[in-house]
Amino acid sequence: MTLLISDTRTRILSPAPRAEWLAVYESDPNALIYHHPAWVDLMCAFAGFQDASRLYELPGDRYAVLPMVRRQLLGAPLWEASFPPAWGQGGLLASGGVGPGDLAVMFEDLRRRRVPRISLRPNPLSIPAWEEARPAGVITVPR
Repeated sequence: MTLLISDTRTRILSPAPRAEWLAVYESDPNALIYHHPAWVDLMCAFAGFQDASRLYELPGDRYAVLPMVRRQLLGAPLWEASFPPAWGQGGLLASGGVGPGDLAVMFEDLRRRRVPRISLRPNPLSIPAWEEARPAGVITVPR
């Protein structure tokens, strides 16, 4: 899938290929253990979630990954989360660290998805960028 945002094309792959995801994980200075691809694999294997991770190819040879899982009913997604309660912090990772522009791409992508509910529990270390990039209408619940 290719997304057009502000005259910039962003290619999106889902589920995120593990090699690229791991490279982004290793290059993001604020990455947490919960952002590692093995964490999503564990969630899927032991809790029955489905991998809904998303890889964004950004301008300037940068990449971002949104580790995410989903629950479905009769083939239709009920919800997607990064991550569900009690499964750690999720949120976006990006080459060199997450910035507001990276988050704008992610928010635009998620806005276009046909999923009844999407919840994000971002890394507390990147909250300032999230606050700057959060679009109108996105509900936040402080934790």
